[in-house]
Amino acid sequence: MMMPMEKSDSELAAAYKNGDQRAIEVLVARHISAVYNFVKRFVNEEHADDVTQETFVRVWKHIKRYDESRSFKVWLFTIAKRLSIDFTRKRKNIPFSSFENENEETFDAEDQSELPHEIFQRKETASALEALVAKLPDDRRAIVILHDLERLSFDEIADIMDRPMNTVKSQYRRAIVSLRDMIRDGGAPKL
Repeated sequence: MMMPMEKSDSELAAAYKNGDQRAIEVLVARHISAVYNFVKRFVNEEHADDVTQETFVRVWKHIKRYDESRSFKVWLFTIAKRLSIDFTRKRKNIPFSSFENENEETFDAEDQSELPHEIFQRKETASALEALVAKLPDDRRAIVILHDLERLSFDEIADIMDRPMNTVKSQYRRAIVSLRDMIRDGGAPKL
């Protein structure tokens, strides 16, 4: 008999549907960090706990509708993305300055060869880039976060966003161009 931690996400979802209460706990433990990190970058740290909690409440309430033939991670991040977008739309008055780095750290705007995931990896520029990503439209912001931080494939992101993969790739490229322009222009968005 397999231990719960050895089961795939789909197997755990099926087990929970069949009455194994421990299965949902394993699914939450397995994915809570990734969902929290995604949500935190989308809505900010102050509200990330609430949106993450709501994401897993929705998973618990609607897991009976989850189709085990599809990726659980895609289904989960779809819920997290929708709740994050809903939250940001309701709270449009959140000032972006609250996301900016207090030390006013700067980064090299001349280096056009850097890609967003490389910039994210550099600790000293992460908060500055997060402030720029926060200025992107919701859909583009979600795509950048899912691809560069959560390391999801464009195919998985297309499922989450419920869009064709080529549209997702195109929006990602536009987001990259916008980020590079903002870096060059000192943070002003050109969308």
